[in-house]
Amino acid sequence: MRLLMALSRFPLPARKGDKLRAWEQIKGLSEQFEIHLVCMADEEPTPEEIQQVLPYVKSLKIFTIPLWKRIPGFITALLSGIPFQVAYFTSARMKAYITQTLEQERISVCYTQLIRLGRTVPILKGVRYFLDYMDALSAGMKSRIPESRGLMRLLYGWEAQRLRRYEEQLVAHYDAFSAITEADARQLPNTGNKPMLIVPNGVSEAYFATELKKERKYGLLFTGNMGYFPNVKAGIYLTHEIFSLLQGNYPHLTVCLAGTDPSEKVKALAGPKVTVTGFVKDMRIVMGDSQLFVAPLFTGSGLQNKLLESMAAGLPVITTPLANEALGAEDGISIKVCSTPQEFADTIIYLLEHPEIANTIGKAGQAFVRAHYAWSSTNQKLGAFLLQLGKEV
Repeated sequence: MRLLMALSRFPLPARKGDKLRAWEQIKGLSEQFEIHLVCMADEEPTPEEIQQVLPYVKSLKIFTIPLWKRIPGFITALLSGIPFQVAYFTSARMKAYITQTLEQERISVCYTQLIRLGRTVPILKGVRYFLDYMDALSAGMKSRIPESRGLMRLLYGWEAQRLRRYEEQLVAHYDAFSAITEADARQLPNTGNKPMLIVPNGVSEAYFATELKKERKYGLLFTGNMGYFPNVKAGIYLTHEIFSLLQGNYPHLTVCLAGTDPSEKVKALAGPKVTVTGFVKDMRIVMGDSQLFVAPLFTGSGLQNKLLESMAAGLPVITTPLANEALGAEDGISIKVCSTPQEFADTIIYLLEHPEIANTIGKAGQAFVRAHYAWSSTNQKLGAFLLQLGKEV
């Protein structure tokens, strides 16, 4: 069966959540489908990245659109009420190409990742349409409002409202939908009698083979796209609120904030005891050099890849009720859950002073992720659903 996948970003390098999800799904779905991949990109992927993708697809088309060419879209968004994120990822050329491909290749199912491409993916007769919301972009935008001031607070409010309306509008155009977790699905529009599939993120098998060193350079680790608002906030919270409670009794304890595109606020956290790495080619190396993974995530939504990866690596993970709601790990068994700086600090001290218990939690977390979040089982479920959807054409 022929499947067209429309993405707002080229899937490699898989350093962000949507790209990682797309890359793992492309590899998995290629076993069941003839995939025609159409992507947007801010800059041209490298030849090596393209060569990595080609074995999994029948055809590949990349529309490289730099920022300056997208400026007219922002003006359109201001005048029309379209969300800025949707305007940013709108392309008439890409829409025309998708139309041609759907017709000429007799595509059965068109898979669209995120609502960003809502104006770029054409709706044609004879094709079944599947939208991976992933999570509610409107809810994520709304969560930024309390932390913002002045014009930015107003803009976040406008964008949250526009995104919510657009999420609702797309229900009429698509035949089926997916979200990462049940919690995400509850924040999305009611799809009526159209199915909403829960497709959790998974973790690469390579993380289970992470080598944890006997002598580790970092005490506390947090990873992610360090320019993304929830991660920036978590990095600041870890450094200012939690780490400050530990330095008196643990003068040699260190923190590592690892991940691509660190914001200026994150860069400012760097110091003798706080390392800000920027882009890391292989996060398993940093994980293997760390004692505890600490993720004080109080904003954002969805199942966090950073938690899956660190647990798969065997690191003991300490996080918040919000982050664990989507994950579903058992507090005190395969993860530790905290809500305040003092709770985080007390838990960190306990695990540092009881390494055998930390090791037990790390191994239990690894077993939990292997049992519930393997990409292979997730992709089998998604593939079976899409095959059935395509037969309904």
